[in-house]
Amino acid sequence: MKKILEILKYQLPALLWAIFIFWLCTSENKELTAPKFFNIPHLDKIAHIAIFLILGYLLMRGFKKSMHKLQLPKNGFIVALILCAAYGLFIELFQHYYTATRVGDGWDFVADMVGACIGLFICKTQLFRGGKNMALK
Repeated sequence: MKKILEILKYQLPALLWAIFIFWLCTSENKELTAPKFFNIPHLDKIAHIAIFLILGYLLMRGFKKSMHKLQLPKNGFIVALILCAAYGLFIELFQHYYTATRVGDGWDFVADMVGACIGLFICKTQLFRGGKNMALK
């Protein structure tokens, strides 16, 4: 139990962001309608990329901070990617089956994974550059 609480401590930013994503992706469409001047093609896919980029980054950062202290597997990248994929799939299925104004979309899931991979890659290269932990000081 103590190890789980320690992991949650390092993953708290990612957990809070995941809760925000859930709210964002399950709110009624009318609450989240963009103004007309934001008439950008595929804006929803760009939004999915952005929110999962942040999620991937936060997960990877949490794993990196906790690896040494909790003796976690060194490959937090794969664990974070699997978690992002599972969460993205959960969101799309939840939208499809449990919301009245949202529809699950396979392309949203693809956008989620693109964003997660970018976020994970940014964090991994930033955190492991030169063997120094510059981003976590």
